[in-house]
Amino acid sequence: DMKENKGIKKWGFLFVLFMMLFIPSLSVTAHQVLSITGEDSISPGSTISYNIEIASDDATIITGFTSPITYDSSVLTLTKMELGTGWTGETKSVPTGNTITFNSEAGVTGNTVVATMVFKVNSSATSNTAYITLSGATFNYKDGEGSAMKSLSPVTKNLKVKSSDNSLTGIKINGKSIEE
Repeated sequence: DMKENKGIKKWGFLFVLFMMLFIPSLSVTAHQVLSITGEDSISPGSTISYNIEIASDDATIITGFTSPITYDSSVLTLTKMELGTGWTGETKSVPTGNTITFNSEAGVTGNTVVATMVFKVNSSATSNTAYITLSGATFNYKDGEGSAMKSLSPVTKNLKVKSSDNSLTGIKINGKSIEE
């Protein structure tokens, strides 16, 4: 009897442990990913656009997005924001370090472009790199369990600034300058 009881307790414990460890991983969990999409290389004097996108499952209805935005203001100037389909919010330029906020009254599901950031690249940019970062981003959502707010992982778009020097000055072949 005593051995049987210990065996039942042992198997019962293992069964409960198994249930705790493996069953939660089988449930469907809402997963959202924030990204900044657009070209990796930029040219001085050009105008460039980058999308703020959230990839989400279809069961999550996204109703709001807020994030501080930072960017290399020695290279980039944010000139305006263009709203994604189903989104409302401020569309004028935002200085680096400020917060952007967008809402969706009806809510959006799946992959969505929240907004498009339009930048002007400084024509006299001397840096060969620049960046755009969304850090501390949150989104509001509704699902089968109600409404809530969730944090998103920070995202940075690193950019390569193309040279604006198109001259052949300083180029040498076999030790001789090609200007000679």
